[in-house]
Amino acid sequence: MEVIQLPANIEERMHDILNITDPLDTPTFEPVECINQIFPNEHSLRSIDDVLNKLGFRIRKIDHQLKVLLRSQTEADDETARELEATKKTMEELFNKITLIKQKAKDSENIVQDITKDIKSLDYAKRNLTTTITALRRLQMLVTAVDQLKLFAHERQYKEAGQILQAVLQLQSHFESYQNVKQVHDITTSIDNIRLNLKEQVTEDFHAGFNSQGVLKRPQQELNDMCTLIEVIGEDFQNKTVEWFCELHLREYRKLFTGDDEVAALDNTSRRFAWLRRLLKVYDEEYIGVFPAKWKVNETLCETFCLITRSDLNDVLAKSSDLDVSLLIKVLQLTVAFENQLARRFTSSNVAETNSRAREANSKFTRIVSICFEPYLSRYVEAQEKSLSEMFGNFRNKESEADTDPSITVFSSSTDLLYFYRETLSQCAKLSNRKPMFDLSKVFAKWLDIYGREILLDKLPKDEKKILAKEELKLIALVLNTADYCLTSVAQLEEKLTEKIDENFKQHVSLEAQREAFLGVINSCVRVLVQGIDTLCESKLNAMTKVTWGAGDTAKNQLEYVTGLGTILEENVSVIRQSITNERYFRTFCDKFVGTFINRYMTNIFKCKRITESVAERMLSDIQVVKAILLRLPFSGMSESGTPPSTYVKFVNKGASRLEGLLKVILAPMNPQENPDSFIEKYILLCPDATFINYQKVLELKGLKKTDMQPFLDAYHKKIPNPPSENSPYLNPLSLGLNLSDATHATTQYVSTTSSLASAKIRKLMAGMAMKKEPSNQGF
Repeated sequence: MEVIQLPANIEERMHDILNITDPLDTPTFEPVECINQIFPNEHSLRSIDDVLNKLGFRIRKIDHQLKVLLRSQTEADDETARELEATKKTMEELFNKITLIKQKAKDSENIVQDITKDIKSLDYAKRNLTTTITALRRLQMLVTAVDQLKLFAHERQYKEAGQILQAVLQLQSHFESYQNVKQVHDITTSIDNIRLNLKEQVTEDFHAGFNSQGVLKRPQQELNDMCTLIEVIGEDFQNKTVEWFCELHLREYRKLFTGDDEVAALDNTSRRFAWLRRLLKVYDEEYIGVFPAKWKVNETLCETFCLITRSDLNDVLAKSSDLDVSLLIKVLQLTVAFENQLARRFTSSNVAETNSRAREANSKFTRIVSICFEPYLSRYVEAQEKSLSEMFGNFRNKESEADTDPSITVFSSSTDLLYFYRETLSQCAKLSNRKPMFDLSKVFAKWLDIYGREILLDKLPKDEKKILAKEELKLIALVLNTADYCLTSVAQLEEKLTEKIDENFKQHVSLEAQREAFLGVINSCVRVLVQGIDTLCESKLNAMTKVTWGAGDTAKNQLEYVTGLGTILEENVSVIRQSITNERYFRTFCDKFVGTFINRYMTNIFKCKRITESVAERMLSDIQVVKAILLRLPFSGMSESGTPPSTYVKFVNKGASRLEGLLKVILAPMNPQENPDSFIEKYILLCPDATFINYQKVLELKGLKKTDMQPFLDAYHKKIPNPPSENSPYLNPLSLGLNLSDATHATTQYVSTTSSLASAKIRKLMAGMAMKKEPSNQGF
C-alpha cells in the first residue's frame, strides 16, 4: 500500500486542528523510543503482561473505531452520489432556461430593429438637414458681416468694425473644415485681406493721433475705438501698439538721461524717477481714457522705463573709477524705495494690505533697477568692515568699565557691536539679500571671532599664581556675562540672516563656529574663576600640613585653617554669585570648584608625613565642617541658605566620601606580623581610586617602616596582579584644562574651539544651560 507523505507544515496544521496528542499519530513516531519510555529499566519489564493487555485492549478499540468510520463513510458515499446526480440535473435545467431566455431576447431585438429601421433613416435625414440649414444660415450671416466690415473699414468706424470683426472671426471658425469648398475658401481669403488692410489702416490712424512729443491730436474716445479694433485683430498687434506708445513717450527720456551729461550722473538719479512721476501724472490726466485698463499700458510704460534706467545706471557705474560708497548707498536706497512704490501701485488690489511686503517681493518691479548695483555693493561691505575696525580700536583703548561703573552686567562694547550688526543687517536687507548680504555675514563672523579673542579673552588674568582681588573676580564674571550675551545674540543674528537672505544662500549661512567660540570663552572664564578661588584657598589648605597635630593647641590650629577656608569662600564666592547673571553658569562654577577643591584637599592629606589614628579622627571631624562649607557655597553672601540642588549635594557627598574613605583606611588597625589581606580588602573597599602608589602612600602615612611595609606590598601584588592605572587623582589633582599661564595662548586656541573634539567638550559642559536675554531688550 502506497503511503502518502504530506508536507511538514500541513501535518503540523492538521495536528493543531484535530488537537492530536497521541505520539502514535505523529509523523516522526519512533517505536524504539516509545518502548524505552514504557520500559525505562529492567525492573519495569516485570509489568510487561499488563502492558500487553492494555495494548491489546487499545488495538481492539481502534479496530472498532475503524469499522464504525468505514461503515459511516460507505453510507456517506452513497448519499453523496445521489446528491451529486440531483445537482447535475438541476444545473442542466438551469442552462436550458438561460438559453431559452437569450433566444427570446435576440428575437425581441430583431423585432425592435425592424420597427425602428425607418425611424432611424428619418432621424439621420433630419440631423443632416438641420446641420445644413445651420451652416447656410451661418454662411449667410458671415457674408453679411463681411460686407458690413468692409463698409465700416471704409468709413473708419473702428469701434463698430472691431465688434463686427470679432463676430466674423467667430463665424469663420465654424467653416474651418469646409476650406475645400470654393465659396468658403473665397470668403476666408477676403476676410484675411480685410483684416490686413484694417491693421495697416488703424496703425496709420492711431500713430497720427499723437504728435512727435506724444501729445494727443485726436479725441480720447476716437483712439479708444481704435484700441477696440486693435484688440480684436490680435494680441501681438496689441503688444506692438503698446510698445510703440512707450517708445514714443520715452524718447525724450533717452535724449535727456543717456550719455555723459551731468544730468545722467549717478547723483542725479532722483531726477530720473521724478521724470517718470511727471509722465505718470500726464498719463492719468490725458491717456487714461485711450487704452483699456486691462492693457496695463501705464505698467508697461514703467517697466520699459526701469529697463532703460537699469541699462543707463549700469553704464554709469561701470565708468565710475572712484565710486563714493555713501553716494552709492543713497542712490540705491532711493532706487529701492522707487521700486517699492511701483510695486504697490501695480500689484493687484485684491491682495490684503497685511501682505504688502509679500506683494512687493513678488512684483515684477522688485530689484528691476537696483540689481545693477549688486556687483558694486562689495564696496559697501568693505566700508562696514572699515567701520568695525575703527570701532574695535575704540574698544581696545577703552578703560575697564568694571572700574568706572560697577552696576553694569555686560561690556557696553558688546551691545554697541551687536546694535551695529542689527542696523547694518536691516540696511543691507533693503539694498540686497543676495551675495552682498552673504559677504556681510562673513564679515560679521570675522569680527565676532576677533571680539571674543582680542576683547574678551584678553581681559582674563595671565598669571596663574596671582591671588585675584574681588575686582578681578568681578571683571572675569563680566567677561562671562558678555560672552553669554553674545552667544544669545549670535543665535538671533543667524536666525535673522537665514530669514532675510535669498534662498540660494540660506544653506551657506552659519555662525555655528562663533557660537562655539563664545561657549569656549564662557568655559575659560569658569576655569579661571575656579583656579582663582583655588589659589585663594591654597594658603589655608597648606596650613593643614603645618599643624603640629600632637600639640595641645591642635584644636585651635584646626579651627583656624577650617574657619579661614569658610571665610575665604564666603567672601569671594559671594562676589562671583552676585556678578554672574546666569545662574546656570554659577552652578557650573560650584561643581567645578568642588572637584578641584576635593583633589587639592586630598593632595594636602598626602603631604602630611604621618597620620595617627587620633589625627585621622580629627581630620574626619574637619571634613564634616568643610563639607558643610561646600554645601553652603551656592548661597554665599546670602543671609539665609536655601536647599542646594540634589545633583550638587550628591557631588559634594561623593567628594567628601573619598576623603573620608582615605582617612578610614588610615584608621583601620593593622599589625605587621598578621596577614595583610584584610587591610588590603579594606583599602580597596574604602578607596574607589585604589592604586599601588596610593596604597604605598597610605602605608607611609600610617607610619610603617620600609622593612615592615614590604610584606604588605608583596601581598598587594599577589592579590591584585594587574593593578589599575597609576594616574590617581589623589596625587594628580584635577587639571583645569586651561591654566592661567596659558591665557596668552588663548587667542590662537580660540578659533580651534570649533573642532569636533573641542565642540563636544564645550557642549557637554554647557548642556542644558539657559541663554540670557539681551540686556537692551532689542533682538535682531
